[in-house]
Amino acid sequence: MKTNLNKYAALTVILGIGALTATVSGLSAQGNCAWYALQSAKQQQANLQKKCGFKGYEWSKNVREHRAWCNSVGPDVWQSMLEKRQKALDGCK
Repeated sequence: MKTNLNKYAALTVILGIGALTATVSGLSAQGNCAWYALQSAKQQQANLQKKCGFKGYEWSKNVREHRAWCNSVGPDVWQSMLEKRQKALDGCK
């Protein structure tokens, strides 16, 4: 009986740690996407100020749209998009 109780307690601790890790990971992803969305809007502002003329969904000034998109993809995808836009801006005179 005591062995089963110890196993149950250990399992409860393990499941609790797993749930906490998933929550922290989700919060981190949300924070990353908030940052991504702000950077994306700043890149669009630079596009407009420099009169580069870049168009498309990735050049939106809507922070909510950028954040929603970021939340739907992995970090490698949104990081790549930031880099792609930055290279385009760097090449715009």
